[in-house]
Amino acid sequence: MFKGSFVALITPFKENQIDYEALASLVEWHKQEGTHGIVVCGTTGEFSSLTPEEQHQILTVCLQTSQGKLPIIAGINAFTAKNAIELISQAYEAGAQGAMVVNPPYIKPTQEALYEFFKTIHDQTKLPLIIYNNPGRTGTLIATHTIARLSYLERVIGVKDSSGDLLSLLELRQLAKEDFTYLCGEDPMIVAFLAHGGHGCISVTANIAPKLCADLYNAWGNSNFKRMAEIRDLLAPLNKALFVEGNPVPIKYASSLLGLCRNEVRLPLLPASENAQSAIKTALEYAGLLPKMIAPKVEAHG
Repeated sequence: MFKGSFVALITPFKENQIDYEALASLVEWHKQEGTHGIVVCGTTGEFSSLTPEEQHQILTVCLQTSQGKLPIIAGINAFTAKNAIELISQAYEAGAQGAMVVNPPYIKPTQEALYEFFKTIHDQTKLPLIIYNNPGRTGTLIATHTIARLSYLERVIGVKDSSGDLLSLLELRQLAKEDFTYLCGEDPMIVAFLAHGGHGCISVTANIAPKLCADLYNAWGNSNFKRMAEIRDLLAPLNKALFVEGNPVPIKYASSLLGLCRNEVRLPLLPASENAQSAIKTALEYAGLLPKMIAPKVEAHG
């Protein structure tokens, strides 16, 4: 159902408030640049610093601006199934096309508990669900066999895999239902992920290089492997630089350089260090993105 280059959208701030004007400009830009879909209020969108009311408003602005031209997926991050169900129901009422649900951080439930967590959410909501497997953030790996079990629930339609384990993707494809969707959660691995049977990426890099990220996927789909390799190599330094510090700190700085938003994050995050800024600038220059503004100008503050 969801394939291609999806952007894990940043949340622009202005004096610690959400900059809804910049947010709408971002969505318009992604429509123009060929992005295949948008995920809001995920890790890159700084969900942990957003209130439920802010998450709802962000989703509403993105849906209104998209006007049905791009699928909008709501990032769902909650400690309890009850809270996750409430957020998904809110997203359903707003008109979202899907929900990406991460397992609760810190708690470290068993695999059976994880299955029951997601099944309970599935049984009490109506949106298509993408399981988000990110053990580096949550502290718990959702095992391959658990994801495979979940895939047979009617509206569990795919997984975003940030485990970094390509071999598990091969195993999962043997165990999961036939039409299950596999989305990469690690920008540096996207080409390898596609080669292992993946269907696309939920990308941090697409925040600042949406056309290149979409073109890479399109080149793969058209068997234009020469063009795919060109884009892969062009983006390689950027894919590395955007993770020299904790996401979304580097992507916020990179976005500010391109006039997309202010270089502003909420505590407990701080803006990118000087060393990180230098690496990001160098990678942007290499990719040919820094010399010109590639989106409607939004006031940027370092």
